[in-house]
Amino acid sequence: MHPGSTGYGVGPQGGPGQHSSYAMAQRPGIIPLRPLNLGDVLEASFAALRLSPAAVLGTMLLVALAEAILVGLPVAYLVNLLGQSDLFSSTGGTFGTASTAESWELVNGVLMFWGMLLAAAILATFLGTIAQGVLSVVLARGAVGLKTGLGQAWRLTAPTIWSLVGLSALYLLAGLIYMVALGGLLFLSLLPAITSDSSPGALIMVWFLVVFASVPLVLWIYVKVLLAPAAVAIEKIGPWAGVRRSWGLTNRSWWRTFGVLLLVGLIVGIAVSLISGGLTSVLGLFFPSDPSSASADELLNATALSLIVSSLITTLIQSVGTAYLTLVMAVLYIDYRIRQESFDLDLGQIAAQSGTGDQDSRFSTTGTASGGSGTDDLVPGRAPRPVTAGPSGGR
Repeated sequence: MHPGSTGYGVGPQGGPGQHSSYAMAQRPGIIPLRPLNLGDVLEASFAALRLSPAAVLGTMLLVALAEAILVGLPVAYLVNLLGQSDLFSSTGGTFGTASTAESWELVNGVLMFWGMLLAAAILATFLGTIAQGVLSVVLARGAVGLKTGLGQAWRLTAPTIWSLVGLSALYLLAGLIYMVALGGLLFLSLLPAITSDSSPGALIMVWFLVVFASVPLVLWIYVKVLLAPAAVAIEKIGPWAGVRRSWGLTNRSWWRTFGVLLLVGLIVGIAVSLISGGLTSVLGLFFPSDPSSASADELLNATALSLIVSSLITTLIQSVGTAYLTLVMAVLYIDYRIRQESFDLDLGQIAAQSGTGDQDSRFSTTGTASGGSGTDDLVPGRAPRPVTAGPSGGR
């Protein structure tokens, strides 16, 4: 730790845990090096945005743009399918008069649309997990006062990209197993009605009870593995090791993690809803002033344009909210390591070695990156831990 500093892990007399006041904790970067309270968590996430805006917003905008394209392609395909079909044209037939071939063509097109949406959702899951890793690296560097550029953030996260992809695959596999289990249980509940004339009412009721009973379990597991992307990206570990790491860090902190997630999620959700709600009047500009006199093609084009514009704007707004929520989770990861592993001592030493250990917490962080942009020692917590004296228990 920097000479003269008084991090939480070591008190003024050098003994562990003897610090007289949290307010005296060293703060070389965006967080004070001590166990964090709720205000510290929320403030640090905004501070990370201010410190490295290009890395945070640039990453989320890139992911948001990719997700918008992934969603926009199926929507454009469906609109084009409906536009080319005679089922909805002013001169064509209707569902009652359409031929069987035309009807099946439309059905196949709709199925293709849902398949494309499913593929887009899977790819978006991979992109979202990778973005969480990138932002976690940015946050960890900000904790010791280091700014991070967009390109550098991705270079530092690059060694863990495949591990983050593997982590996403684990998430998807768990979700698939859950859905298959529920589907299999539903099939078994309906089987008596299929094979005989008996009523499956009681078994269906049991199925609903199982579904509702499983919700708390799913929520509990979700919170327990919430810090896995941060662990994988910062510590450069495998996907399963990241899950175990998150599971251990959230021990005795499940309710705190859940409460912070719920609070920030509500704040972000309300903000996004208010901003998105204001788009309704703007989207009306894309439609003809007199819809009754407009042709079907004009209405379809107007609908497609409004959907594309609204999807882009909503996605961009949501990306900012998602970035903030991701940063909050990364702050909690740092906080739990401080509480359980005296990680504040490591951060203090790294800050001193980086030349950012003397910064006053009342002023903006001004530290810049030094050294090569691809070395592990530029990501706090990734390189082997410095030898420090201090407690290893929880705080």
